[in-house]
Amino acid sequence: VGDEEALVIESPHPYASGDASGTVVFSRHVKYPGASYIALHFDRLELAPGDRVVIRGPGGQESYAYEGVGPNHGRPFWALSILGEAAVLELVSGAGGGAWATHRRGR
Repeated sequence: VGDEEALVIESPHPYASGDASGTVVFSRHVKYPGASYIALHFDRLELAPGDRVVIRGPGGQESYAYEGVGPNHGRPFWALSILGEAAVLELVSGAGGGAWATHRRGR
């Protein structure tokens, strides 16, 4: 059980295109001092084919990626948690043109 803190993060709509190898076109650091984990809630995820949202620890030790409309078929979902008080959220694009919005963090 953890605390929930409202935090809205939105990429530009549409977001920038990367290159064929995949480019980080948007990123945010999320920090909650003293937290044992960070879990992001996605109200909406809408990515272009081949693009992905990556959630990782600040040192890159843990990493989870979500594509398309996410694992819940376009409905809101909680991403897997990152241990510790900080996480990095990145949008990696090769094609661009999608949109993603509204995340909350918990601890």
